[in-house]
Amino acid sequence: MLDDGGDATARAARAGVGWLADLQNRDGGVPTFCRGWGRLPFDRSSPDLTAHALLAWHRWRAVGDSTLRRRTARAIARAADYLVHSQRADGAWIPLWFGNEFAEDQVNPVYGTGRVLAALAELPEGRGPRLAAATAAGARFLLACRQTDGAWGAEAGVAPSVEETAVATDALAKLLACGRPAGMDAELRAAVAGGLGWLAERTEGGTRFDASPIGLY
Repeated sequence: MLDDGGDATARAARAGVGWLADLQNRDGGVPTFCRGWGRLPFDRSSPDLTAHALLAWHRWRAVGDSTLRRRTARAIARAADYLVHSQRADGAWIPLWFGNEFAEDQVNPVYGTGRVLAALAELPEGRGPRLAAATAAGARFLLACRQTDGAWGAEAGVAPSVEETAVATDALAKLLACGRPAGMDAELRAAVAGGLGWLAERTEGGTRFDASPIGLY
């Protein structure tokens, strides 16, 4: 997020916050670029896009007048409810435009879950027990998908990649930093350390990054 850069920054932030609120679907989720009935890919709500919007609203929640701030607060609450309802029974969130050709149905639950958890980690505590439970379930899902060498693929049993390992490690590190979910610090710390170690080795100390096709359109 930009620091206060004056009137131009404030105007841009107000416009962006309002545009995202206009885009929000009836179910509380956020689509790619077109609000609609959820029957087409580009007007369908998705957890990863909703997480991005939720994080933007949270970071800019104080911008604008009281009317815009109230609208932003409502958008945040509706987005959080959508994330609770869109979570799979196993704790995963499925992204819209990101997949993995080697996973079942070519979906990428590790990517989607990582993106959602990274956003939820920035929200303050006290947003309700349902969101706390969803966060814990998402963290357990990522931990269950972690492979013996410390890396992640799209789901358990799928070959790992730099991208998926980075997303999962980042999400768990952010949860660890904010102390959530309660009672999982040791597991999170071990998973983050393992992910970082695998990334350091696979990228040859951050000097080589072999790309994997995880953005499927």
